[in-house]
Amino acid sequence: MADQKKTIAIEGEGPDIVALQPLGNYQYPALPADEKVGRFFTGFLALFRLDEDAPAMADADLGRATLEELDAIAAPPACGPALDEIGLTVCEWLADDSARSIMAIVVPPCDENDVLATWARDNGHDVLSPPTRQSIMDPIRTPIPDLEGDGLLVVPQLETWFVRHRNGLVPVRDLLAAIDATERRCLVGCNSWAWAFLKKAVDSDMVLPTPLTFEAFGEKRLRQWFEGLAVGDRVRQVSFCLSKSGADVFELSGEDSPKNDYFQKLAAHSLGIPWIAWHIWRRSLRHDREEGDTEAVEGETETGIRAPETLWITGFEELSLPSQHRQSALLVLHALLIHGALTAQTLRLVVPLVGESNIVSALLTAGFVEREGDTVRSRPAAYPTVRAALASAGFPMDTL
Repeated sequence: MADQKKTIAIEGEGPDIVALQPLGNYQYPALPADEKVGRFFTGFLALFRLDEDAPAMADADLGRATLEELDAIAAPPACGPALDEIGLTVCEWLADDSARSIMAIVVPPCDENDVLATWARDNGHDVLSPPTRQSIMDPIRTPIPDLEGDGLLVVPQLETWFVRHRNGLVPVRDLLAAIDATERRCLVGCNSWAWAFLKKAVDSDMVLPTPLTFEAFGEKRLRQWFEGLAVGDRVRQVSFCLSKSGADVFELSGEDSPKNDYFQKLAAHSLGIPWIAWHIWRRSLRHDREEGDTEAVEGETETGIRAPETLWITGFEELSLPSQHRQSALLVLHALLIHGALTAQTLRLVVPLVGESNIVSALLTAGFVEREGDTVRSRPAAYPTVRAALASAGFPMDTL
């Protein structure tokens, strides 16, 4: 089943639903050829470039879209078609009596919505809750809950069962042993960075089968998905135009191909990860400040339906790591990609130097991490920059 690629096309209702594929087959979307060349020659051409044409909308004339506006055209959760793709794959596995009783799915990083747990609960399956990070570090071993029972058991985030510390691997070892011993059907999820670590730390790949993962979201599927979100509110007819050129990103040519390459660029910048693309998309949307001031007066037509309006799409956000203590910053970001959200106390255990510096504050200011309650986590829109920096610095990388 895993070796066969299955696609269900639902015309007019969003992107194609594609079955999960074996880990290692992920193809990162490519930038348009002209942008690759442009990046290579940017420094050289800057010496001779004359003033460029004025943009269709200057940044000074644009204001950030409100949360209400964003939720109307790109509502959370950011999982989108991923839930249907999990369902397509898992349902076929459950229907196959000859299949192995364990399935593993490696999930791309920065999954704030916990797509496997969301899918499992939506479909009435049992979800195994992880121990607290504090109890993981307790020298008194906490027993693994009984895995026996009827129906599918889902362990959605294997990364929540350990702390990268000499005393923090016992629970995940015990859990893997229990999964290996049970005859119950078990679906185990793990983020890609934690999976790369656990393969070396506890030989997780010797217990679990070859994992599956999502197919990259390319230009077509991203455009279909976001267009479906944007027209969800039938009363509002919103145009999405590039602030630089004024081009409508959803406009198609006579051959049903896009008239511009925005979604190809978005797919490449987001590395084909749907929730990364969703965050970048939302952060890029702006409205005309002047239109915003007059909307309450002119926002409706005589029929009571809101008049068409335009949201402007700015360029992709450029982030820079703090110039000082760059290596420390990368160590923190690497730890957060492996574990997900961590408290300051746990982060100091994983990366001891954090307690001696203000590097987390610097990363918050630079836009690489964000707070969630008493924890910090890697900001999804910053992930492409983080991954490139880790690769350049020689850190062990994930695989999709």
